[in-house]
Amino acid sequence: MCARVGRAWRRQLESRLVARRRVADAADARALLGRWRLSGEKMRTWCAENGIAWQSLSWWNGRTEVAEATVVRVAEVVLPRNASPCAYRVVLGSGREVVVDNRFEDAVLRRLLAVVDP
Repeated sequence: MCARVGRAWRRQLESRLVARRRVADAADARALLGRWRLSGEKMRTWCAENGIAWQSLSWWNGRTEVAEATVVRVAEVVLPRNASPCAYRVVLGSGREVVVDNRFEDAVLRRLLAVVDP
């Protein structure tokens, strides 16, 4: 009994003395959480074995999905210098451009953008 308590106490003391790496950001958290889930171990055990601060990874658990869901894509709309005032040029993140006049229909433009920049 005494030896078992001694080993448990030593393991607990060693785990407190070992510096643990904190999770840097959402991308780091997603990678670490994926590795932990694949291991099938308890999070606290996996973190101790991999030198990760358990509290840091635990904080990110469930938050990475929220971070991914709030990403917003923005496209810059630029009016060409030589175009008539009734034309719009949409420059997409991929570098592709779509030019429409002021009579465009929202649904048609959405379908066009879905095809041009999926």
